[in-house]
Amino acid sequence: MPFEPQQLDWPGDSAVLLVHGVGNAKAGDYDGLLTQTRQILDPTATRFAIYQLYYDEYNDWLVEKTQAANLINAAKARIGGVVGDADIAPAVAETVGDVIWPVLSRDARHMIKEMYLAQLHQILKDGERAGHPPQFQRLHIICHSLGCFHTYEALHTAARIPGRMLGPASMGVRFGSVIFMASPVELIRTVGRAMGAAVPRPTELATLDPAGLSTPAETTQWGDVIQSADRVV
Repeated sequence: MPFEPQQLDWPGDSAVLLVHGVGNAKAGDYDGLLTQTRQILDPTATRFAIYQLYYDEYNDWLVEKTQAANLINAAKARIGGVVGDADIAPAVAETVGDVIWPVLSRDARHMIKEMYLAQLHQILKDGERAGHPPQFQRLHIICHSLGCFHTYEALHTAARIPGRMLGPASMGVRFGSVIFMASPVELIRTVGRAMGAAVPRPTELATLDPAGLSTPAETTQWGDVIQSADRVV
């Protein structure tokens, strides 16, 4: 089934993208969260179009989780040995198993990133349709758990590759805030780097950049560095 990005009519000049974490979520599962988000934003909620990115409903098609099982088990064994505590090592290892699989399946991470970028393009189109050019749109992202990893990777791709037409400098696509909640990015980086050659095409992952973690940004032809977000939390 081809991915269809969510399309909304903007009531104002602002949009928020909510990106969920681990779990097989589908449209409607987070209606309660949507209601709470509107309550938090009140009385300005009427200015916001609130998007939700769902990708786990495509797990059976793109994750290839069973093919990556041996690598996931290797990651569990490695982190369990590092922890050393017999009581908490299994729980830590299971967490690693949940968060490390998108790193180990190149097809999975590529597909989810393409879905993410397609949703960002749709948000920009919806804003333009409402009369707000990208450079004047007020954009925000709130991501949780594994959604933080997908957000980190997608924003770095958007900023680094001009052909994506999502650059903060070249296209004026910038976010007022990007909020990471319960982010596993550092955990994925630690375990991913420890697994070395087991990770396919590690240079494609911003999370595994030898220079370290960074705020997504685009460098102009004059050498100025324009970050993708005003505030990263």
